[in-house]
Amino acid sequence: MVYGSVADGIGAMLDESPQLAAIFEQLGGAAGITDAFFAAAMGILALIATAYAIRSVLRLRVEEESLRAEPVLATATPRLRWVRSHFVYAVVGPVVLLTVAGALSGATYGAIIGDVAGQAQKVIGAALIQLPAVWVVVGVAMMLFGVFPRLTSVSWGVLVTFLLLGQLGQILQFPQWSLNLSPFSHIPRLPSADLDVVPLLVLTAIALVLSAVGMRGFQRRDITS
Repeated sequence: MVYGSVADGIGAMLDESPQLAAIFEQLGGAAGITDAFFAAAMGILALIATAYAIRSVLRLRVEEESLRAEPVLATATPRLRWVRSHFVYAVVGPVVLLTVAGALSGATYGAIIGDVAGQAQKVIGAALIQLPAVWVVVGVAMMLFGVFPRLTSVSWGVLVTFLLLGQLGQILQFPQWSLNLSPFSHIPRLPSADLDVVPLLVLTAIALVLSAVGMRGFQRRDITS
């Protein structure tokens, strides 16, 4: 709601600061400063949703290290079902969070300019398009849990790295090859850019492969290893 309420005045504010305008254009695209603002804002909210998703995956490791997983898995509960019972929150949770964030931001801005439904729909799209990048980080966390359980907490370092590369890399003038390492760098900057589904499909495929490797690894390894 805060993002939506300040969006109406962002153009006037940036007119007074060409440097700040250039930053927002780098973050969200060059077409329309308000759309660029929303693109950047949804990218930031996507990182918050990613933090929630990582925490959901890391809950698996907490249950394992606390010796609460072993009694459950000693019953008829399959390992894969137990993992999925936590993993579903990491996948679906960001969908809910970003939908609500986009709806509130867009509707608040729409109420100011007299187009609630149109702006809410547009900003929800800008929020949900971040999901493939979020799911890649979820896949990394799941892969670490399943294959390298003692390194599961490295997922937070991965998120921080992607934050620096995807959100601040252009501003800090990092080389392009390093920017490409972040999945968030490949997300089309809606609503200020054109939709390109190819990177979204590639990122989703990467997320699926990483998650599958992690689940397969957990099925094969010892508990509390």
